[in-house]
Amino acid sequence: MRPPLALPGEPLGHDDSRGLAVLVDAARDLAVSGDVAALLPVAASHARRLLGLALAFVAVLDDERGELTVRAVDGLTSGLAPGLRLPRDEGLAARVLCSPGPCWTADATDPADAAADTGLPAAEELRAVIAVRLGHGTGRFGRRPFGVLYIADRRARPFAAAECALLGSLAELAGAAIEKARLLERTAARLSGLENTTARTAARLGRAQALGAAHQDLVELAVSAADPQDFADEAGRRLRAAVALLDVDGRTVGAGSPPEADGEAVATGGAPEVAVPVAAGGRPLGTLLVRAGRGLGADERQLLPLVAQAAAVVLRQHAGAAAEEHARDDLLDDLLSTPPRSRRRLERAARRLRVDLERPHVVLVARPEASGGPRGATWAAAHAWRTGGLSGVRDGHLVFVTPGTDPGGFARSATEQLTARLGAPVTVGAAGPVSGVTAIAGCHRDAMRCLEALTALELTGRGASERELGFLGVLLSGRHGVDEFVDSVLGPVLDHDRRRPTDLVRTLDAYFAANGSPTNAAERLHVHPNTVARRLERVKELLGPDWQRPVQALDVHLALRLFRLRDALSGEAG
Repeated sequence: MRPPLALPGEPLGHDDSRGLAVLVDAARDLAVSGDVAALLPVAASHARRLLGLALAFVAVLDDERGELTVRAVDGLTSGLAPGLRLPRDEGLAARVLCSPGPCWTADATDPADAAADTGLPAAEELRAVIAVRLGHGTGRFGRRPFGVLYIADRRARPFAAAECALLGSLAELAGAAIEKARLLERTAARLSGLENTTARTAARLGRAQALGAAHQDLVELAVSAADPQDFADEAGRRLRAAVALLDVDGRTVGAGSPPEADGEAVATGGAPEVAVPVAAGGRPLGTLLVRAGRGLGADERQLLPLVAQAAAVVLRQHAGAAAEEHARDDLLDDLLSTPPRSRRRLERAARRLRVDLERPHVVLVARPEASGGPRGATWAAAHAWRTGGLSGVRDGHLVFVTPGTDPGGFARSATEQLTARLGAPVTVGAAGPVSGVTAIAGCHRDAMRCLEALTALELTGRGASERELGFLGVLLSGRHGVDEFVDSVLGPVLDHDRRRPTDLVRTLDAYFAANGSPTNAAERLHVHPNTVARRLERVKELLGPDWQRPVQALDVHLALRLFRLRDALSGEAG
């Protein structure tokens, strides 16, 4: 027997968004299907689409005959059709009916494969086959398997862990829907034979439909990557109780408020607490704690196991997100450390987390002017997740490493959004753009200096970049490195003159001395005006298209003066 590569409880990877979308569609379609006969083709169709294989079919268990009967087929076949009987105690069926998760064979024609015996008709020429048991873990109809869901292809191929996990999740959804449909079918049968209890049976059917709708809503909320807190609130509303969701280590990841009745909160402090284990595929994921002030009613007791099933999806996603968040926080610490860690180690860690630091990034440092609590950190984490960057809290400041090339624009946007989120002013300093893992620490220091400059200028509650503050920002931030300022403003021009005899620095001197007149600058330099024009175009390419605007031009002029003064002082010292 080939063991399954993954159990349904294994966290899905970040790249499984297409599979999760198929699961959402399957949950919606399964929830609205009226009976078992309508459910089985839906399950087969979505299973085939989930793995992208040639054929999918459902075989229902027949205890009296000891066989499996094919009930629904999706895909092209030669003889595999509804009504075909398959052995249940041999081949793949025997293995999967005893397994909590999917079983598969990569090539049914390979005699070296111990799992090659599938028990399926050889005329179909099926090679890669995966099967999972259909059934539901709770309730009257969930004590034994209902049947087996097969997905197969006529090409040999293995099945990845993520595919097994997705198929296991689909089987859970289909099993729950089948249980609900069978319950509705039995209720409808009783209605036809008990005319004198029509009203009571109709009420029972209505409750079952409400249960199905509630289950559908909770499953959709869970599969759509719901926040544990939001899920606890919604589950508490459905159960009319105070609900807390605990992870496998007993830590509370979401706790709902007490329910309300007639506009007032119902006291639940002295109510008995119900602890429901949350698991998937035999793997414990946590606990659902429920406390109802007036006790759980019949409807709530019936809904409770379905809430626990949906909670398994939430806890599985939370466990994966928590592990990744911890790794991202460690990466940010390493990037900001001085001296920086091994470049190769940092690059490997960034690749594992899908953070492309070879692209241009800007660094923002945000300081809430009032205590922001965890809300600021939550917003920062969500922003980093959306943009593919990093975030964290360092020394009371929120730190962002965000892909982009406009630090000033990012700073103003972050100030506006954080201020609205926290209800108090937030000051943001920004620097960049930079590329490469070893450049982040220096860019972070520049962003901190910018934040200090904003504070010194009494511009709290604003956002700006170090470049926008210019030389004034350098002085007010406490950084007295004139060389750094000159290099940051004139570095490309100075490097160009060192490599080529272009006299760009001397041309800039003459341009400012001539009050910005290229013609007068040409007379001072004793060159043709076209020569000055060509040199200024090269300066524009090196310093950017806005270098002649008032603020940037002031920085360039100051950097030129400091450059000349530095050279003069160096000459005297020599």
